[in-house]
Amino acid sequence: GIVKTKALARSYIWWPGLDKDIENLIKNCLPCQKLQPSPEKSSLMSWTPSGTVWSRIHIDFAGPINNFYFLIVVDSFSKFVEVFKTKEITTAFTITKLREMFSRYGLVDTIVSDNGRQFTSHDFQEFLLLNGINHILTDTHLQMANQKAL
Repeated sequence: GIVKTKALARSYIWWPGLDKDIENLIKNCLPCQKLQPSPEKSSLMSWTPSGTVWSRIHIDFAGPINNFYFLIVVDSFSKFVEVFKTKEITTAFTITKLREMFSRYGLVDTIVSDNGRQFTSHDFQEFLLLNGINHILTDTHLQMANQKAL
Protein backbone atom coordinates (compact mmCIF):
# COMPACT_ATOMS: atom_id res chain seq x y z
CA GLY A 1 0.00 0.00 0.00
CA ILE A 2 0.88 3.67 -0.21
CA VAL A 3 1.62 4.10 3.51
CA LYS A 4 4.03 1.16 3.75
CA THR A 5 5.73 2.12 0.48
CA LYS A 6 6.29 5.69 1.73
CA ALA A 7 7.71 4.42 5.04
CA LEU A 8 10.05 2.01 3.28
CA ALA A 9 11.23 4.65 0.81
CA ARG A 10 11.86 7.20 3.60
CA SER A 11 14.08 4.69 5.42
CA TYR A 12 16.46 4.66 2.42
CA ILE A 13 16.10 8.01 0.66
CA TRP A 14 14.26 11.33 0.72
CA TRP A 15 13.62 14.23 -1.68
CA PRO A 16 11.09 17.07 -1.77
CA GLY A 17 7.80 15.69 -3.08
CA LEU A 18 8.68 12.05 -2.29
CA ASP A 19 5.21 11.34 -0.82
CA LYS A 20 3.41 12.87 -3.80
CA ASP A 21 5.62 11.00 -6.28
CA ILE A 22 4.93 7.66 -4.56
CA GLU A 23 1.18 8.39 -4.48
CA ASN A 24 1.18 9.14 -8.22
CA LEU A 25 3.25 6.04 -8.99
CA ILE A 26 0.88 3.73 -7.09
CA LYS A 27 -2.30 5.39 -8.41
CA ASN A 28 -1.05 4.87 -12.00
CA CYS A 29 0.21 1.31 -11.44
CA LEU A 30 -2.32 -1.12 -12.95
CA PRO A 31 -1.10 -4.22 -11.01
CA CYS A 32 -1.22 -2.18 -7.76
CA GLN A 33 -4.82 -1.16 -8.47
CA LYS A 34 -5.86 -4.73 -9.28
CA LEU A 35 -4.43 -5.99 -5.97
CA GLN A 36 -6.02 -3.21 -3.90
CA PRO A 37 -8.82 -4.56 -1.69
CA SER A 38 -12.32 -3.57 -2.76
CA PRO A 39 -14.42 -1.65 -0.26
CA GLU A 40 -16.96 -3.73 1.60
CA LYS A 41 -20.29 -3.76 -0.22
CA SER A 42 -23.34 -2.75 1.73
CA SER A 43 -26.36 -4.96 1.56
CA LEU A 44 -29.47 -3.66 -0.12
CA MET A 45 -32.61 -3.29 1.91
CA SER A 46 -35.80 -3.95 0.00
CA TRP A 47 -39.02 -2.11 0.65
CA THR A 48 -42.01 -4.11 1.77
CA PRO A 49 -44.26 -4.27 -1.30
CA SER A 50 -47.29 -2.03 -1.09
CA GLY A 51 -50.58 -3.87 -1.46
CA THR A 52 -52.29 -1.61 -3.98
CA VAL A 53 -51.64 0.86 -6.75
CA TRP A 54 -51.04 4.45 -5.65
CA SER A 55 -50.68 3.58 -1.98
CA ARG A 56 -46.99 4.50 -1.57
CA ILE A 57 -44.99 6.75 -3.88
CA HIS A 58 -41.28 7.55 -3.89
CA ILE A 59 -40.23 11.06 -4.92
CA ASP A 60 -36.91 12.77 -5.62
CA PHE A 61 -35.28 15.40 -7.80
CA ALA A 62 -32.69 14.54 -10.46
CA GLY A 63 -30.34 16.91 -12.22
CA PRO A 64 -29.31 19.36 -13.25
CA ILE A 65 -29.38 18.07 -16.81
CA ASN A 66 -29.00 20.81 -19.44
CA ASN A 67 -29.89 23.38 -16.75
CA PHE A 68 -33.13 21.61 -15.81
CA TYR A 69 -34.15 19.50 -12.83
CA PHE A 70 -36.68 16.69 -12.85
CA LEU A 71 -39.13 15.78 -10.12
CA ILE A 72 -39.47 12.00 -10.39
CA VAL A 73 -42.42 10.23 -8.80
CA VAL A 74 -42.65 6.41 -8.80
CA ASP A 75 -45.60 4.32 -7.62
CA SER A 76 -44.14 1.48 -5.57
CA PHE A 77 -46.73 -1.11 -6.65
CA SER A 78 -47.05 -0.58 -10.40
CA LYS A 79 -43.67 1.15 -10.97
CA PHE A 80 -45.61 3.85 -12.87
CA VAL A 81 -43.42 6.95 -13.27
CA GLU A 82 -44.32 10.63 -13.58
CA VAL A 83 -41.58 13.16 -14.38
CA PHE A 84 -41.89 16.95 -14.17
CA LYS A 85 -39.29 19.28 -15.70
CA THR A 86 -38.37 22.46 -13.81
CA LYS A 87 -35.73 25.14 -13.39
CA GLU A 88 -36.31 25.32 -9.63
CA ILE A 89 -36.29 22.81 -6.80
CA THR A 90 -38.78 24.30 -4.37
CA THR A 91 -41.44 23.18 -1.96
CA ALA A 92 -44.05 25.21 -3.87
CA PHE A 93 -43.24 23.43 -7.17
CA THR A 94 -43.28 20.03 -5.45
CA ILE A 95 -46.65 20.65 -3.81
CA THR A 96 -48.15 21.98 -7.05
CA LYS A 97 -47.12 18.87 -8.99
CA LEU A 98 -48.28 16.51 -6.23
CA ARG A 99 -51.67 18.28 -6.19
CA GLU A 100 -51.92 17.78 -9.97
CA MET A 101 -51.21 14.07 -9.59
CA PHE A 102 -53.56 13.66 -6.63
CA SER A 103 -56.35 15.31 -8.64
CA ARG A 104 -55.84 12.70 -11.40
CA TYR A 105 -55.13 9.56 -9.37
CA GLY A 106 -56.30 10.30 -5.81
CA LEU A 107 -54.37 10.72 -2.56
CA VAL A 108 -51.65 8.31 -1.50
CA ASP A 109 -51.16 6.84 1.95
CA THR A 110 -47.39 7.32 2.09
CA ILE A 111 -44.70 9.42 0.42
CA VAL A 112 -41.05 8.34 0.64
CA SER A 113 -38.38 10.97 0.03
CA ASP A 114 -34.87 11.93 1.03
CA ASN A 115 -34.10 14.76 3.44
CA GLY A 116 -34.09 17.49 0.78
CA ARG A 117 -35.20 20.91 2.00
CA GLN A 118 -38.25 20.89 -0.24
CA PHE A 119 -39.42 17.65 1.43
CA THR A 120 -38.65 18.63 5.03
CA SER A 121 -39.89 22.23 4.98
CA HIS A 122 -42.72 23.39 7.22
CA ASP A 123 -44.99 24.00 4.19
CA PHE A 124 -44.45 20.47 2.86
CA GLN A 125 -45.07 18.90 6.27
CA GLU A 126 -48.26 20.96 6.61
CA PHE A 127 -49.39 19.83 3.12
CA LEU A 128 -48.87 16.20 4.14
CA LEU A 129 -50.68 16.67 7.45
CA LEU A 130 -53.69 18.35 5.82
CA ASN A 131 -53.98 15.48 3.34
CA GLY A 132 -53.42 12.71 5.89
CA ILE A 133 -50.29 11.44 4.15
CA ASN A 134 -47.58 9.56 6.07
CA HIS A 135 -44.02 10.70 5.25
CA ILE A 136 -41.02 8.37 5.38
CA LEU A 137 -37.54 9.84 5.08
CA THR A 138 -34.68 7.74 3.72
CA ASP A 139 -31.35 7.87 5.50
CA THR A 140 -28.91 8.97 2.80
CA HIS A 141 -25.83 8.52 5.03
CA LEU A 142 -26.39 4.78 5.39
CA GLN A 143 -27.64 4.46 1.80
CA MET A 144 -30.52 2.30 2.94
CA ALA A 145 -34.03 3.15 3.84
CA ASN A 146 -34.51 4.18 7.40
CA GLN A 147 -38.23 4.16 7.87
CA LYS A 148 -38.86 7.11 10.13
CA ALA A 149 -42.48 8.13 10.04
CA LEU A 150 -43.07 11.76 10.85
